[in-house]
Amino acid sequence: MVDYEVFNEPPDSQLHVHMFFNTVPPDQAGSPGAGPWKLTYRAYGPSPFTQYSVGNRPSGATQMCALIANPNHSIQLNSGNCVDLP
Repeated sequence: MVDYEVFNEPPDSQLHVHMFFNTVPPDQAGSPGAGPWKLTYRAYGPSPFTQYSVGNRPSGATQMCALIANPNHSIQLNSGNCVDLP
């Protein structure tokens, strides 16, 4: 489970969050990238994020990452961060 908070977002925006492992380069964590990523926030689900399980963790993944995504699923680089996995 990943608890997260979104700050400074306009209340009427259709922005959301893409969660992904650090085995995915940030520029691939949204359209037209290859991912994989999972959607969360607003219409896609509130915090906490629970769509990945321990079994989904790719070999070599050491962090879970989050970036803000636009309504068309393109991402906003440098809009989030990564956190070390246990």
